[in-house]
Amino acid sequence: MGDREMPAIFISHSSRDSKPADDIKVWLASLGYERVFLDFDKDTGIGAGDDWEKRLYAEIDRCHAVILVLTPNWLASKWCFAELTQARALGKVLLPVICAPLGEHKVLPEVQAVDLIDWNPDSLWRIEERLHAITDELARGYKFAPHRPLYPGIHAFEADDAAIYFGRDEETRAIIERLDARRIQGGARLLLIIGASGSGKSSLLKAGVLPQIARRQRHWIALPPMRSERAPLEAFAKAIAQRIETAAAWEDWHEKLKGPQAVDEIEQLVRKLRSGESSAAALLLPVDQLEEVFTIADLTERAAFLALLAAVLDPQRG
Repeated sequence: MGDREMPAIFISHSSRDSKPADDIKVWLASLGYERVFLDFDKDTGIGAGDDWEKRLYAEIDRCHAVILVLTPNWLASKWCFAELTQARALGKVLLPVICAPLGEHKVLPEVQAVDLIDWNPDSLWRIEERLHAITDELARGYKFAPHRPLYPGIHAFEADDAAIYFGRDEETRAIIERLDARRIQGGARLLLIIGASGSGKSSLLKAGVLPQIARRQRHWIALPPMRSERAPLEAFAKAIAQRIETAAAWEDWHEKLKGPQAVDEIEQLVRKLRSGESSAAALLLPVDQLEEVFTIADLTERAAFLALLAAVLDPQRG
């Protein structure tokens, strides 16, 4: 794996299944995965005096992937179910591994489980391949134009700076996980990035989050980031026009968004963008400097933009 960052892994298992859980940990170590959490492990596990439940949740929050050691004992454990629920709420990558016959029981039917009862090489390779994909994602792999300055000065980093945007990987991962959790579970569809002026919110969005979202076309369709300034509805129209590669026609979209059928227009847009690999993807609208909507935006544009957002985000519309 070279010098690439290795994903942190949490192994969710029943205390009655220490043997298969430890076997998986040893196998992962043989592949170079050292950041593996087991709650009974003397080196990385929970020690005397630790707040057991709090530590478990902290480790789930820290990890990149959760391996579920599925057995009848796992199915009967309320703590294993709590770990699964927490991991899903945080948008973690889940790897269900069947380590004992489960009968008709299914865990996460939408996620393909790996049968590891007999430790066959094909099943091991499937787990290793999925972990390689996570490692490759952490390795970034963005290209950087040789003529581009390495540091933008007082300006925010942009998507073209993703290759040299370092030091905010944990924040980037946390935001994407929370987006994924909302995409999977439904409910509230608004995520705010809050920080002091100059703390790097715009850079985190443009050079951290959005370049990685762009790689995940199966799950996300991202509009170009918009900045409202005095005309948020106009900025929204320009973002849509740029995404569908008709930037010169933003005036038409501006009129559509001001009209009584604006929500229906957005719904039709999503239907058109959902095709091929992105047939089930969620649409993401990134808004930079959202506070401008409330501080400097034209009152008419502000009211129309906020009303449209509220209508589009209404869970009743799906």
